[in-house]
Amino acid sequence: MPTALNTSLVEVRRVNGALAVRTHDSVAIEDPLEIQIGQDRKGIRTIRSVSVTMRTPGHDDELAIGFLFGEGILNQRSDVAQIESPTVEGEKSANYVRIQLRAGVTVDLKQLDRNFYTTSSCGVCGKASLEAVRKMARGPRPAGGEGFRVSAATIHQMSGRLRESQEIFEQTGGLHAAALFDRAATFV
Repeated sequence: MPTALNTSLVEVRRVNGALAVRTHDSVAIEDPLEIQIGQDRKGIRTIRSVSVTMRTPGHDDELAIGFLFGEGILNQRSDVAQIESPTVEGEKSANYVRIQLRAGVTVDLKQLDRNFYTTSSCGVCGKASLEAVRKMARGPRPAGGEGFRVSAATIHQMSGRLRESQEIFEQTGGLHAAALFDRAATFV
């Protein structure tokens, strides 16, 4: 049985009551990903490592952008000029993603003078207070504020669309995912 690049076929024992059967099952692979930022500082292009996180390979660009936005490092998608996988020892590496900021966009490197602990959680965990969460969440808000409503049917559509887009979940039965939808349950 062929497996995807981000899954592995392993031997398992399926237990049903007193019966244990050896078989094979697909499991999701986790690999480290180093997220880097490239920016112009005083006329010189600098590269800075920001975080290392464990992830199932695939959608690394989106993971890196979401992480940088969630940490308040990026303010908007247009801050990014290019996303690339740098070479390591002469070969393109699947375990690095470099976010090149557009000219004129700089990041205060002092705010990076700590080690991020990156998880697959929403980013709220580990913050010291709700005020810290509010300060980091500088992105656009839904129009309508308190009156913002989405029907249950739309929520179910979003859930179904997210599930349909998760090939690895279909193979392994266990993988986290996140998505951004508009009110019409369309991926943004």
